[in-house]
Amino acid sequence: MKKLFSLILVALISSQMWGAINVTINGTPGYSGVSSFTGLYYSTNNSVTSSTYSVTYTGSSVLSKYSYSSNPTANKVYKITVNCTSGNAVTAWTCSYTSVASAAAVASATKNSYYADGNTIYFKLTTSASVSLTATVNASAGGGGAGGGSSQTKNYTISGTNYTMNAYDMGTNDNILWGDRAIGASSTTTVGLYYQYGNVTACTGTASTSYSYSGIYTATNNLPADKDPATAALGEGWRTPTSTEYTTLISKATISRTSSTVQLVTAVANSKTINFYFGGYKYGSSVTGASFSGNGYYWTSSKYSSSEAYRLNLSHSTSSGSGYIGTKSASGSNHTYFYYAQQVKPVYDAANYTLTVKADGTTSTTYNGKWGASTTSITASKSGYTFVRWDDGNTSNPRVFKICNATYTAVFEAQKVTATFKNYDNTTLYTNNNVTPGTTPTYGGSTPTRPSTQTESTVTTYTFTGWSPALGNISTNTTYTAQFSSSTTPRQYTIRFLMDDGTTVLSTAQVAYNANPIEPSEPTKIGTEEYSYNFTGWTPAVTAVTGDQDYVAVFEQVAKAPKYNVTIGAFANGSVTLTAGGETEVVPAAGGTYQYEEGTTIIVKAVPAKGYHFNQWNDANTAASRQVSEIAANTSLTPTFAANTPFVMDDTWEQAAFTSNCAAATGVLTVTLKDRTYSAGQWATLSVPFNCTLDQDDALYNAVYRLNTLTLSQDGGSVSFEFIRTNVVDANEPYLIVPRHDISTVIFYGVTMNTPAEVSRTTDDRVTFVSS
Repeated sequence: MKKLFSLILVALISSQMWGAINVTINGTPGYSGVSSFTGLYYSTNNSVTSSTYSVTYTGSSVLSKYSYSSNPTANKVYKITVNCTSGNAVTAWTCSYTSVASAAAVASATKNSYYADGNTIYFKLTTSASVSLTATVNASAGGGGAGGGSSQTKNYTISGTNYTMNAYDMGTNDNILWGDRAIGASSTTTVGLYYQYGNVTACTGTASTSYSYSGIYTATNNLPADKDPATAALGEGWRTPTSTEYTTLISKATISRTSSTVQLVTAVANSKTINFYFGGYKYGSSVTGASFSGNGYYWTSSKYSSSEAYRLNLSHSTSSGSGYIGTKSASGSNHTYFYYAQQVKPVYDAANYTLTVKADGTTSTTYNGKWGASTTSITASKSGYTFVRWDDGNTSNPRVFKICNATYTAVFEAQKVTATFKNYDNTTLYTNNNVTPGTTPTYGGSTPTRPSTQTESTVTTYTFTGWSPALGNISTNTTYTAQFSSSTTPRQYTIRFLMDDGTTVLSTAQVAYNANPIEPSEPTKIGTEEYSYNFTGWTPAVTAVTGDQDYVAVFEQVAKAPKYNVTIGAFANGSVTLTAGGETEVVPAAGGTYQYEEGTTIIVKAVPAKGYHFNQWNDANTAASRQVSEIAANTSLTPTFAANTPFVMDDTWEQAAFTSNCAAATGVLTVTLKDRTYSAGQWATLSVPFNCTLDQDDALYNAVYRLNTLTLSQDGGSVSFEFIRTNVVDANEPYLIVPRHDISTVIFYGVTMNTPAEVSRTTDDRVTFVSS
């Protein structure tokens, strides 16, 4: 039932001032649905067409219980608020103006205006008039639900915007009142806000497209109060209807629309009308089906699976140009994924709900009240255990629950004990705070170490051997101390041997205490032009080791003898070598300068090229190999070489004729044997009237053999000859030749003619082998 009361506000306006405003209420003080009135006025001339006023308050709250008296200024905005008791609200405002002034004033009365917003009404008078304000309030203080009347009105705010929700008894006999619009709809003919399932915050931007949407509630079949967007927006007693409740409403109501172009569908039952706006659904950043040719989707609180929930599906189709409603269902195939964002139509439920909380994980405690009412703060605890979470995944402890038919169970794990691992010096190495009683703790640190200790002569090192006490199952906090074994060895010291610069290291070694260091090989120091250096020992003197020690080499400086240059001039057709102190240097044809210490003896040797002979040195010395003894000054020598005189000798020759023919030949000759050829592998003879030494470039090299020994048998019946290979050919001596390849021309270089020798004979005078 509804009770009415009226506020009679009479404003007598003259050109000077307003008269007193008296506010009375039709009823007695203490009316059960209303606790008080308040009144304010504002200093700015605001419009009353908006529910939000950002104005400066300059008056005062002078309204006493049911009466208001002041001298307000004309043309300002005033407001009066009815403060209702719990569960009650103003469900309707009416306002009328009665002229009490002249006809001219009546003509301007149309300027009087008001705006009602929930329990508050705003009004402005621009002329002399009487104003009658009537507020309709819920019938029962403290109730306000279906049990106390056939309607319910709730003013609420979402993100700073004020809304009003009316709920009516639609005759469904299930003790609930149905909201006349969607949550967040500014009227019954506009679309509301979109919500993803289990998320109490409206989806104002992009809806999630992820299957694993994190706000989904999975602990029960239906949404509990703390996951219900209707409860979050409207408060205690309000919730999202189930699929069964939608089905009941559809079976009781007449569903229709009045125009084929309007996105609005009405449901009429029990002489009440509620509207459903075809707002489609949001997926990602776009809204799909947001027209009457689409579908009207509204969430239910009933889950279909772990990833889907049922929804109301108001399908539209056309016939002969006039629209009608087809399938109307919130079950069967009408379900969708949690991450779709859809409208929510709330219901007001006056029924009593039972919440069960198992704060120790086992014992049930029940809390009764209206849907969405808050419990006191509940703390989960269990002796010997640590709270982990509630079975819906929430980790808040303590926690305030919303009343609904649901059970919440605290989840615990056995309290952990601590294992502390310390080093020998009691410093903490590692702490394991998560050891389950009755198990062996694990050590997660690095291997414990203990620094070595030392005396002058010894070093003691330590090796980790384990823990005390030994690792094993524990049930209380336990401290483990690292254990070490020790070993003692002679102390090692660093011994270095350095050059006399004190920096260059010759050797480094670790030597045990009291042992004798091993000296490196005797060092040498590079001399200068003026001095050489002789190693004489170490400083300090090398002794048994008692500590780290550097030994530095000591050298004696010795002045060097002066040096002089031997310069060989450029030459051709031969070669020159210098030999001193066992070292031989080959002088290039361009010549060169060589330096030797004073007193050095040098052998200078000139060797002619084939076909040439040495002539003389620049100082007229004709010795090809000469000795420069105990050099005491710079010396310059240049050799000259001359070509040998060519001479052709017949293959057959007589000593007298050869001597005669060669009488004119002087010096060194190059002799060619005319018409003499040799075949490879064939024995031949050779005898020439001059001495000659063959070299590797000569054709007969490795081909000449001379008689070595001659042996006769005892009876004189056999003769044995022995020949040996030679590269020296003596004048008039007989030789055998076995060339390795054919020779068409035989040339001898560097020949000097000699006086013919006597013919050679064997030593026993029995066999003669002569040259002829």
